[in-house]
Amino acid sequence: MAVEEPFAIYPPDPPLSQPSDGYRYSIDALLLASFASPKPMDRVVDLGAGCGVISIVLAHRFPNISITAIELQQELCTVAEENYARHGLAGRAEVVLGDINSFRTLFAAGSFDYAVSN
Repeated sequence: MAVEEPFAIYPPDPPLSQPSDGYRYSIDALLLASFASPKPMDRVVDLGAGCGVISIVLAHRFPNISITAIELQQELCTVAEENYARHGLAGRAEVVLGDINSFRTLFAAGSFDYAVSN
């Protein structure tokens, strides 16, 4: 999967990469991340994370949360991990390769306080 050059989003720096083919985030992901309001210290799960855009915006808006993203496609997991590293989110955001239909086998009950999905 080819990845195009990064471009600016909120927050504008550093830029966010996403695949040049397939799903590309749009304003709906940014709106969701703007409306979501986890509490301090919440463990947030991002279901179907794509390139990690929602997780990144939430992590910048709420510096005291931790985020686990679940993504089905290995290529998007790699892009999300790179974006998390670029945004300095090591230790606060991680991506898990998996199918959200298998959520109960991936995580124990009560693992998360807040969920987002686009």
